[in-house]
Amino acid sequence: MEFITRFAPSPTGPLHLGHAYSALLAQDMAWANGGDFLLRIEDIDQSRARDQWETQIYEDLSWLGLCWQRPVMRQSEQIGRYRTALIPLGGRLPVSLRLHTPRHSNRSDSPAGRLSAIWP
Repeated sequence: MEFITRFAPSPTGPLHLGHAYSALLAQDMAWANGGDFLLRIEDIDQSRARDQWETQIYEDLSWLGLCWQRPVMRQSEQIGRYRTALIPLGGRLPVSLRLHTPRHSNRSDSPAGRLSAIWP
């Protein structure tokens, strides 16, 4: 069985110490088990994702001495695959997998109402 770990930051701001720890731990676990360390960019939130933050992520992880397989998977490039996977489900997520948003959320970046951009 292949051992794979991944680190999946969102390019919505700078990485912090917790990100660094998670990425280092994921790579160390993969290498200790003869596996692979993957980097996946969580850029589906196009209203907040920025190219400069993605570039900074690569630079920061390289500075930490991390190495990852290329090409890097970007979630925004996988939307078609997700839509295809939903076809057998009638194009809808099962109730158990739907994103639940707090009823009284006042966050301006709340995902409520934005799912239609991804899910039919």
